[in-house]
Amino acid sequence: MRMSNIFAISTSSSLLSAAVKKSSGEILELAASGSLNHAEKLMPFVDRLLQKARLKVSSVDTYLIDRGPGSFTGLRVGFATLAGLLALEKKDCYGCLSLDIMAQRCLPGEKMAVLLDAYRQKIYARTYRNSAGRVRAETGVQVLPLAQVVSLLTPETVIAGNAVSRYREKLLETVPPERFASERKWYPRASNMIEAFLAERDSSKKDRWFQKLVKTMDFLPLYFRLSEAEEKRDEHANLR
Repeated sequence: MRMSNIFAISTSSSLLSAAVKKSSGEILELAASGSLNHAEKLMPFVDRLLQKARLKVSSVDTYLIDRGPGSFTGLRVGFATLAGLLALEKKDCYGCLSLDIMAQRCLPGEKMAVLLDAYRQKIYARTYRNSAGRVRAETGVQVLPLAQVVSLLTPETVIAGNAVSRYREKLLETVPPERFASERKWYPRASNMIEAFLAERDSSKKDRWFQKLVKTMDFLPLYFRLSEAEEKRDEHANLR
């Protein structure tokens, strides 16, 4: 398969990141914390990275995007930016889940759980297993209360994700602190998306983390739960 120029965007967390890789060359990445700044910073990141890589938008062959779950606002910023880039010229696009990106960069042990804070006392959770260096998902993405998340864990489970910060004390009742991934690995990064995509593209393995985005519905974030406003609306409707 021929080499290509790849551009990746991750906006699902408080860590905004964008990365580019030319067909020959290293991965270049820009990242910044602060979800309120994603809309302001993403397009300047795109411009700066393309300049550093000496590429034009028309030279990008493939776009990668973090589809969620995560920040509703951040995901909308990412997909809106992608839509703007594709309006200039259609390109191949692939999306993957934020939890899967993290699992592939964090998994040092046999079993792992990626836990993201979904707010309103809920957690996005997915468990994985590392078999002979091959990461496989054991469950789908679930939105669970803390008690159910804890029931999925064992003392051998490596855990990662920003839910560790909010629920650390409760998680420590089951998982020892040395099984917590370092905080710098709690967030998906665009550079890791490119690395995972290249590894998958060049592999004969059937497991696939990336989905090619083709239909209109493919170009929408995967929220996996209702927004707070929608939940309150439904609660109000049920009280009538």
